[in-house]
Amino acid sequence: MPARALQPRTVSPMLHAMWPFLHPALLAAAGLAGAPRHETRAEYLHRRGVFCMEQIERPACAIDRFEELLVTRTDRRELVTDAMVRLVRLYRDQDRDEDVRHLLRRFWTAGLSQRQTGHVPYLLQVLPGDVDIVFFVHGAAILRAPITRALGPDAAAWVTTCDSGKRAWLSERRRWKRAEREAARRGTTPVEVIYEQQDAARARARSGPPAPPAQGTPITTQVLCPFARALGQEDMASWRKVASAISHEDFDRSYLVIEIPGLEALLERGVRNGTLRRLRPAVYEVPGMVVDGEPLVAANLDLEQVVITRKRLVAEVEAARRHGRRTMNRKLRKLLDGVPRDAPFLFVMTEDAMMDLWNAATQRGAGRILRALLPRPKGLQVAAVIQEYFGLFVRMPSDNAVKSALVVQLAKTLLDPENETDPDTREFFEQVDVAQTEDKRAILFAYVLDPGQVRRIFFY
Repeated sequence: MPARALQPRTVSPMLHAMWPFLHPALLAAAGLAGAPRHETRAEYLHRRGVFCMEQIERPACAIDRFEELLVTRTDRRELVTDAMVRLVRLYRDQDRDEDVRHLLRRFWTAGLSQRQTGHVPYLLQVLPGDVDIVFFVHGAAILRAPITRALGPDAAAWVTTCDSGKRAWLSERRRWKRAEREAARRGTTPVEVIYEQQDAARARARSGPPAPPAQGTPITTQVLCPFARALGQEDMASWRKVASAISHEDFDRSYLVIEIPGLEALLERGVRNGTLRRLRPAVYEVPGMVVDGEPLVAANLDLEQVVITRKRLVAEVEAARRHGRRTMNRKLRKLLDGVPRDAPFLFVMTEDAMMDLWNAATQRGAGRILRALLPRPKGLQVAAVIQEYFGLFVRMPSDNAVKSALVVQLAKTLLDPENETDPDTREFFEQVDVAQTEDKRAILFAYVLDPGQVRRIFFY
């Protein structure tokens, strides 16, 4: 049967008249079919930069897009941070060291201009003023990050599980896989590698410096899983944010602030099941959750947020929350203000905490000489960026530009990859950048890793 001839279709006079205008619009729509609707300029630049970097491998194109994004007004700070992290790698690949240094300064300047602490749980604001060390993890952001998913389920499970057997199995699996890789490199067996590592660890323990005098016991690592089990949870995968806060003068004065979706319902279920005991409205005790003989309590003082601390310390926090007082250490708050809001991991320590701990560790011999040579730190800020790539940024404000320059040169010498024979250590050193800020008032340390490097260096 002969093919049916195509017959011309009649076009309405109105459509025919509008065609010169519709044709370009339809072509543009077809070209943008893969782009999100209502895409902002910043989102477009980020998408095109990623495309140039990862799909067509054109570094110049990616650099142009990401550099333009950094000067584009947007409230999507995570796009800006990801562009910065990617630019660090692109600049490094082209040996543009000065551009890397400028970018590192820009990372912290962007954070310092925000003057907000909205990234950490609100209840940190009502902790006592002697708290001067904070460690914060935005668990939800880390678990949904593309790099975390790329690392596979073991990485997330190792961090969030409360099953001690599973954690031990994951740790042993990691150690064995790393030993297999090292054995293949050296032409030996994994068992021999593990025995060598154990011997080296014992030797370090025998020759290491004496431990500093005890200042109490922080509660951080001892209560997370007991509290999860009291809530009827098998792991911490659903927890949104966790912040640990400590006073360096007395580690007993330590606090956990946790943000958990549906917390209030979980607390009520715990009371019904007998895994929690209500002491008074919003204050609960976990039977058997004790540190150094002291019972711990959990105070639900804000929506989906709880403060865990020693029973004798909770009244002070309750009073501050009840009266609406922000009792946070001012120096600590200033440092927290300087960390970009989208950093899902941060560590902050005030100048007083750094100096006291530093002085205690360098009281004798070579330590005293080293203390005289190094600048006085004005605090410490550590921020991690965990998106498509992993980036760690450290900023240490100091009081002496000359001594800070000496530290930078010394660090570059110690971190020279040419001096390393271990491939993992060499690869890590190759990614490290150490510099001073433009005003010479701070030392910057940073490295950026892709998923494959993270797996090789930290996992297997």
